[in-house]
Amino acid sequence: MASSQNSAPDVCVIVPTFNRAQYLGEAIDSLLNQTRPPAQIIVVDDGSTDTTPDVARSYGERVRYIRKENGGKASAVNVGLRESKNEYVYVFDDDDIACPDAIEKLIEPLENDRGLGFSHGGLTHFVTGEGGTHVEILRPDFTVTKRGFHFTVLQQRCSIAHNASIVRRRCYEEVGYLDESYKRSEDFEFLLRLTSRFDGVSVPARVLKFRDHAGLRGDASSQHGIAVRDRIHYQWEQKMFRSLRGKVAIERYVGKQAGGALTADEQFDAWFLRSISMAAHGLWPEFDEDIAICAKLRATTDAPLSQPQAKLLSQGFSHWYGYVDEHGKCVIPRRSVMNAVHALGRHAIRPIARGFYWAARNARADGERWVATKCLGFALATVVSGWFAGPRGA
Repeated sequence: MASSQNSAPDVCVIVPTFNRAQYLGEAIDSLLNQTRPPAQIIVVDDGSTDTTPDVARSYGERVRYIRKENGGKASAVNVGLRESKNEYVYVFDDDDIACPDAIEKLIEPLENDRGLGFSHGGLTHFVTGEGGTHVEILRPDFTVTKRGFHFTVLQQRCSIAHNASIVRRRCYEEVGYLDESYKRSEDFEFLLRLTSRFDGVSVPARVLKFRDHAGLRGDASSQHGIAVRDRIHYQWEQKMFRSLRGKVAIERYVGKQAGGALTADEQFDAWFLRSISMAAHGLWPEFDEDIAICAKLRATTDAPLSQPQAKLLSQGFSHWYGYVDEHGKCVIPRRSVMNAVHALGRHAIRPIARGFYWAARNARADGERWVATKCLGFALATVVSGWFAGPRGA
């Protein structure tokens, strides 16, 4: 693709695609019509069986088209990464639409600060209405946080969109490309590795229109509908958080570089955040290990939790997927509740109960009435039970 005088300096957009012929053209058009167009667009077709090749080739030299055997999104992105040599990389989904000034907004902070590894912006959700119109349905909050804390905020949920981000190529080279063993949540897994090593910046603008639709997800071997999307993502996220737990320096959880000195309060905050991250993903043995360290750090105090800490604790216990084992049986982590109260004192009781209450509500909304009943019952038991007798709830 020939770059214009106003094109973004050395930005390559990689568009992995699989059987999305009905949406691909809109995605490509939105990239070609940027206020600062990319230097190159590479469409990597992951073995589509529809008219995707015709759509991509219709753009001629403006788009480089590569076709490969089906292997999943991560493998398609990695083909694009190996084929491109540009300084900046923008991985873009085949069913979304870039706002006209997306690249201009995202590239500016990277041009001005060589120390930044990536930039990202916010998004809006839309559906396709009558006559092909775009009907906005949601404008979710997005992360605007201080430098160094993106890894911290990602511990609770994936609040950064990979396809609303531009990343320096050297970051991919250092932390590694997308992990092809992941069939879902591959973007989230990469973002965790990226933010664990590099600082980034949140651009206070919405740069992406995210299309909500009921089409199939996944590669040819693991396609699934939207109804089970969250459960499948949760299973893959358990794998990634268990893997990263022993690889990321504890200092990074509070925005410090590995080896940086931590105050006593920062030490507690770091271990506390990692323990809550384990709870939020149903990794209860790992949670128990980390919360035990928190207990040692708070051995001489029964001070109340701060409001942000109490909120995080509630969120950690609010994911009902974390209470369902591999056989579909609801198993409440009683021991982990006891350990949390021992480590954090009586002040942990109300936030944990609140977390179980929200887990019950969410399970009921998802049609899991039995799980909802058990979570609600345990929310009440957490408050009234004599299990928590003793000066520190031990």
